Amino acid sequence: MLIRSTDLETTGLPTEEDPQAVCEIGWCDVMDGVVGNPQQQFANPGRMLPPESRAVHHIFDEEVADAPPPEEAMKVLLHPRPNFFAAHNASYELQFYDFDGIPVLCTRKIALRIWPEAPSHALQFLRYWLPLHLDHHKAMPPHRAAPDSYVCAHLLLKILDTGVSFEDLVTWSMEPALHTMINFGKKHKGEKWLDVPADYLEWIRDKSDLDEETKWNAKYWLAEKRECYLQQAEIEAEQYVRSFIEKLQNMLSLNDLYGWASGQAGEMEMYGIVKGTERHSKLSDAYTRRAEELKQTEHGT
Repeated sequence: MLIRSTDLETTGLPTEEDPQAVCEIGWCDVMDGVVGNPQQQFANPGRMLPPESRAVHHIFDEEVADAPPPEEAMKVLLHPRPNFFAAHNASYELQFYDFDGIPVLCTRKIALRIWPEAPSHALQFLRYWLPLHLDHHKAMPPHRAAPDSYVCAHLLLKILDTGVSFEDLVTWSMEPALHTMINFGKKHKGEKWLDVPADYLEWIRDKSDLDEETKWNAKYWLAEKRECYLQQAEIEAEQYVRSFIEKLQNMLSLNDLYGWASGQAGEMEMYGIVKGTERHSKLSDAYTRRAEELKQTEHGT
């Protein structure tokens, strides 16, 4: 299987007014678990490189002057055609290139799922935090297309070593980025999404003007909170069933049994143990057996 790690350097962040353009393409192949050598191709963006972008990647106008335009330069990414592309924060690259319809694995979104405890999920941070075992000369300098594609390729290897299925990798890459900590606002900033009140998550989902990714996270964590609640309710219901059966055995007379059982209806309902459920049948059977045992005992005496 061939996965092509890719990074694009550009003239700036695209907007509706100005889509910007690619000025450098970097790629590094991962073939059957082996990382190849990083490669690079300049692209002529058809405009001067602004100082804001040059301050990031340090590419000069003279370096791209004789390069092919981006649409031509991009063709190098399809020879040979990979099974998957990979990019860190792939949504950025996808604003400039559609990767010819080939699935793109977003290593940033995937890292958020696998290592949610990481203080940052930026590529260079993960390089040292995990850490990644790579040739540091090939990984330098940062914010250039070939070195960043090389680091991304090694991050992808680390991801694959966890055993996560490609089905999950593709799904996570297509979904919005999943965050475990709230990184906005004042009231709950720095708290785990799972720990904040459900009504706050509902407000974000239904009434806020926050971005769609944040609303998606609110919806996701609401579902997780409900699942946790249901799991806890299941645990507590099972604990109640065990306690009920143990207490039955401690009843030494029918009067004690009848008196104790008369006060259990409310608790049973609180734990969702109502007529027609398996737990209700189990407790009814246990109660009937214990009543019969006590009748026999009292009749015998």
